[in-house]
Amino acid sequence: MYIYCLIFVLLVVAVIDIKTKTIPPIASVVIIMLAPLNPLWTIQSALIAILICGGILLLSTIIVKGSFGGGDIKIVSALSYTLCLEMSGTGLFLATAVSLAPCIYYQLSKKQTHIAFAPYITVGYILAVLLLG
Repeated sequence: MYIYCLIFVLLVVAVIDIKTKTIPPIASVVIIMLAPLNPLWTIQSALIAILICGGILLLSTIIVKGSFGGGDIKIVSALSYTLCLEMSGTGLFLATAVSLAPCIYYQLSKKQTHIAFAPYITVGYILAVLLLG
């Protein structure tokens, strides 16, 4: 049941990010509240996943200013808290892989410098949950 709720929240977040280029903080809270419903969830795996997956985005943003927004970092951290490390790592990898072609296109065409990353997070994490969950 938590999978359907998670997918619904991610789809709503993706639409909001496309329209406004922002992610409401309440989305992260809702995702975190789903954690106890995940049968694989433990506090240890949650903290390790946040440190690794959330840390990757945070470190990327520190190194390359503006590479990810705060909402993206919060959503990935919330997803990492709720899902096990394997699903979180796979989801982040798939999100990055799916976003690669549009990012290269926009950089080469100089049409825009930033994309809404939440739709790619949504695709990557839904695929990860369906493949590994």
